[in-house]
Amino acid sequence: PWSIFPALWHCYRRAMRAALWLFCAVAASEWEDAPEPEAEDHDVERATFQLEHCFLPECEWAPRGKLVISGSHHLWAKLDEAEDFLSGKADLIEKMKNPGAGLYSVRLQPGRGKRPLQTSFPPSILASPQGVTDYFEVTLAGDSGLEPLSLAMRIKQEPGSHLLDNTFVHLSTPTIATGPRLPPPPAPRVTPTGEALPPQPQEEQGFFEEVLVGHLDGCGLGQQFHRR
Repeated sequence: PWSIFPALWHCYRRAMRAALWLFCAVAASEWEDAPEPEAEDHDVERATFQLEHCFLPECEWAPRGKLVISGSHHLWAKLDEAEDFLSGKADLIEKMKNPGAGLYSVRLQPGRGKRPLQTSFPPSILASPQGVTDYFEVTLAGDSGLEPLSLAMRIKQEPGSHLLDNTFVHLSTPTIATGPRLPPPPAPRVTPTGEALPPQPQEEQGFFEEVLVGHLDGCGLGQQFHRR
């Protein structure tokens, strides 16, 4: 009777493996079918920008696609590549292999009347278009909505990928520093009768020492670090 247990254990493992595979397949289909956030449904901002590309210095700008940026608290981007770019991608890759092709450049128009953003890279640095992927880095103005401030094109090694096959977009917003906080000036010294006293002489302190003492004063610890 004990000989039946290995068979039961084998059936159990196969059933659990099939259930796990089915669960992963359903989760993947739900993730792929998940709709993108719509501005009408979630009341989020949305902006569309035109992308163009060419080879410098002899440049004839052609449509690369549209960059759609949306979101308020959570930003997301989508790159809709133009049909002409998709149909001519093979010829574009062949041109990049030519050492005299020049710089491959991409530009983005932030808005009407604004200076376009442009980035480029030399395709000659690539030994092969195989095993590399490309992506755009777009920095947005955090306080003024979805307006792009800078554009950069990056290339990185990724086994199994191909140049221009799956271009994605990385969004970022600048961090603004508030600057150093200096301690307030000391209050004037007076006698009990109200007569003004000369200020107490202090040794000169460097800028960073003043910033440190001012920060410690705000924590109630500055008196321990004052020079005497």
